Amino acid sequence: MFIGANIIAMAVLVWITTYIHEIAGPILWILIGIFVFFHGLIAYFQQPEIYSLEIVLNGTRSASILPLRHILVCMTNTICGITGIITMCKLGPYYWWPAWNKIGLVLSILTLLATLISALASHPKTSQYFNYHGENIKETAEFKKRRRKKHSLAN
Repeated sequence: MFIGANIIAMAVLVWITTYIHEIAGPILWILIGIFVFFHGLIAYFQQPEIYSLEIVLNGTRSASILPLRHILVCMTNTICGITGIITMCKLGPYYWWPAWNKIGLVLSILTLLATLISALASHPKTSQYFNYHGENIKETAEFKKRRRKKHSLAN
């Protein structure tokens, strides 16, 4: 967290005190500082890995387990990646891109791809089913038999 704050402070200090022809360099370092700062916040406050969520809607109770830390990390990565893509595409001359723009764009795209792969890889881990009464049911062999029997009777 403090490393991210130091990166932001140094980038702003260098940007203010010196003349920089390519504006994308300090912006990229500020984005990297924000990225590291928010990941430091997530690690420092130690949110639980999973969070149990219960919802009562019209007398029906539903329970679910959310991967809270994974959601926070994915949100941080997505916001920083999209912000990086937008700023790197908007900064600089349109006829020629400096190296900082190219580096920032590539890093932002890689961040978004890593987030997408991480989100898709964690999806099968949360395979829980809900019945019509809102009670949480894990898929067991007995549940599979009842589901097959129910579908065969319906057909």
